[in-house]
Amino acid sequence: MNAIDFKQLRRQERKQAQYRSSHLHRDDNTNNTSVDDTNNAETHRNLDSKKTSGEFPAMTAIDPFPSLLPQNTLTEEHRIHASLDSIYYVRQFLNDETCAEIWNWLRSIPEYECTGSDKNGSGGKVSSGKESERDESRRHNGRWTRLRHARRKVALFDGTLPNHPLPPILLRLSQTLTANGAFSSPHSTPNHVLINEYQPEEGIMAHTDGPAYESCTATISLGGDVIFKISPRRRSSSSNGDSEKMQCARPLEVVLHGSGSLVVFRNEAYLDHCHEIAENVLEETTGLNGVCGNDPSGGTAVKRGYRVSLTFRCRNEALAEKCLTDVHIDPQEWVCAQSLLGIHSSMG
Repeated sequence: MNAIDFKQLRRQERKQAQYRSSHLHRDDNTNNTSVDDTNNAETHRNLDSKKTSGEFPAMTAIDPFPSLLPQNTLTEEHRIHASLDSIYYVRQFLNDETCAEIWNWLRSIPEYECTGSDKNGSGGKVSSGKESERDESRRHNGRWTRLRHARRKVALFDGTLPNHPLPPILLRLSQTLTANGAFSSPHSTPNHVLINEYQPEEGIMAHTDGPAYESCTATISLGGDVIFKISPRRRSSSSNGDSEKMQCARPLEVVLHGSGSLVVFRNEAYLDHCHEIAENVLEETTGLNGVCGNDPSGGTAVKRGYRVSLTFRCRNEALAEKCLTDVHIDPQEWVCAQSLLGIHSSMG
């Protein structure tokens, strides 16, 4: 079978559009467009259509995975009623069959092989600027990459990169999250997935996911359990530039179970708070007196194991442009955000 010539299809589509426009009032019987040409043009539109806000390929409609949510809907009963009211948690969001399918797929992700040209030592050249960052993101995209500062591995899948749609399993999970209400509408369907691998003692420093995304994050956890902590972020004072804490009584804890659980945080929890997982810890105990949103009594021992998290976000190119100029981001948060968002300086 010959390869499809997409440029030729585009030319055909333009001609058909011009024909339909100039013959708008002509009888349908005079339309000479063939069925095959129409089908080819429709296929091309599905592959190459763009979202007006983000300028990235639109996602193909597919059936979402079944979830264990009643009526497949995230509701108020899943909201963690604590000092923050924009956090939702589902202990077992996906069934065992879906979790097993994800595990099998994770094992198939290839490793990124660093070459001499990727190194910023004397062994090779690293260029700077926006274009080179996107180029390097493209090279890392879809591969396990070891972070330089943390030694652990991440795999970035950025569906906004040209000709790099999300793999079918991630696309299906993204549409599952949209269908269940984790993301507000089809216009904010996740197009960016970061997969983090954690050994039992590994964690991640306090950070925000940054202004490059719509203000919603959803994370699916597989493997071991862990305590996820959310605390007020540091902002620069408008008067003297000193770092200061926003007023909040205490950090909020959420136990993330590795049984295919789902945590969603948006709005205030996304914009005004950092989240973290303690490092160099093998076992933790949830806080007492309501500190832990899904263990109000507290005192529960959480023993860690090998864990993989899949974090879904909706990248917005217009918002991404503000990342480099947002003076309200604390420097420590920005350093961590660089590694999390797949910016090349943190990948290696």
